[in-house]
Amino acid sequence: MFVRFHLQGNRLQASLAQSRHVGGKVQAEHIGALGSVAANVSVRARLVFWAKLPQRLAALGNRLGTDKHPKIYAALHGRIPMVTAEEQRVVQEENFKDDERFWDMMQDLNVASVEGHKNLIASAEAKLKESESAAADAGEKRETAENRLQRLRRGEDVSGGLGKKFDLDASLKAAGITPGDLRHMQILGSLTKAEFESLCEPKRRRRRFEAADREIERDARWIIRARRLAFKG
Repeated sequence: MFVRFHLQGNRLQASLAQSRHVGGKVQAEHIGALGSVAANVSVRARLVFWAKLPQRLAALGNRLGTDKHPKIYAALHGRIPMVTAEEQRVVQEENFKDDERFWDMMQDLNVASVEGHKNLIASAEAKLKESESAAADAGEKRETAENRLQRLRRGEDVSGGLGKKFDLDASLKAAGITPGDLRHMQILGSLTKAEFESLCEPKRRRRRFEAADREIERDARWIIRARRLAFKG
């Protein structure tokens, strides 16, 4: 029984074979594949090869006794050297550096995401306070108008109300409400309480955050592009 090597393309194939006499001739009978490595036999390729070898030999246990393993290991070591302790440390250092860079990048990305969502929350809270204040102010003015109308109907003298006819569009514009804002409020106002509460479901909140993330990313790309153009100039 012996180890046979065969170069196929850029791969070095290793297999186990056994010599047999057939018709007065010696022929090599294939026993099983032992794996392959890239032709340049890098340290990482050797690590993978030797890590998988015990499992491959175990799969051939019905045809191969463990007493043959030392000879097989020696033959393989001649072409695909076992990885030394120093080589292992070099690979470990490279992998640890890669891990450090990756997780450093992930930390930066998540910190940026946290800051982005904090800004979104702060913006939403500011908008909420602004809307609450505007709603309270509108309520007070509605009560004032209602009170003046009732007094007028009772025959009382009421000051004001002699100007030009009320212009809804102009009033909304003066209040800083755009047609888009008005449509938005009308749509929300047409929802039932249950329908409105469904907008706050986690799945829908996540979609809104994802949409906001995409918008932030687009803005960030524009900033980076502008910076590069300024640098070139």
